[in-house]
Amino acid sequence: MMDHVVLYFKDDAKYKGIHPEELNEMSDAFHKAIADNLEGAYPLVVEPGSDVMRLRFAITDVVASKPGMGTIATVMPIGLALSTIKKGATGTHTGVGQASIEVEILDSMTNERIAVAIDTKPGGKIEGFSKWGAVKGAFEFWAKRLRHWLDETHGREVD
Repeated sequence: MMDHVVLYFKDDAKYKGIHPEELNEMSDAFHKAIADNLEGAYPLVVEPGSDVMRLRFAITDVVASKPGMGTIATVMPIGLALSTIKKGATGTHTGVGQASIEVEILDSMTNERIAVAIDTKPGGKIEGFSKWGAVKGAFEFWAKRLRHWLDETHGREVD
């Protein structure tokens, strides 16, 4: 079973505003990424039970991409050079968003902690062409990692 995801902007993010429709869209995109990647092997349920884990997610340090800045940093030679230097120094390109995730996996009956994880995923240059592209790209990345971990844990063949 999966709790609703909670999203938090990075403390020093210049853009902290989000329209409620965008927030709902991101929440839905995260849920869809998880559901699609677990489909067929790990069904999502709404009630606690034996052999049911409870997934709790917080998407933190959300930073929106700046599509205009990302385009300049990709197309203009000086922008590309500066973006490459920034990538080498900070791990992120100019104008590209990012997000982090905090995950807690609990036994749904006892609330005993089974696993926890924290990860940060900066966006790539292509994801920077849309405002929330890097964040949504991170959702898919994390959903695939969750499926991979579950398959390994259950002794299933991993792709």
